[in-house]
Amino acid sequence: METKHADRTVSEANIPSSFEQLHQSKGEVFERSVINMFKNLSGDYKSNSPCIFGKKIIVEGVVKHDEWGFGLNWGWQRGKLADLERMR
Repeated sequence: METKHADRTVSEANIPSSFEQLHQSKGEVFERSVINMFKNLSGDYKSNSPCIFGKKIIVEGVVKHDEWGFGLNWGWQRGKLADLERMR
């Protein structure tokens, strides 16, 4: 079975090689996410250092409060939290 999409052919034969390529680049992807996490930390807070993680960091927009109480926001804010968890 082959599918054409945006000038790329997807077939059962090239799926394993795509996953292998993703697996081989996971270190680079992780490194980019750490760098982006540091770049996106707000400088408005003393505890946010651009060089190291201290005892605490403040990441805006991750938690919301509504009529049901506290919860995690969806979207890129939740991705920030996932990046932080992977760094532990």
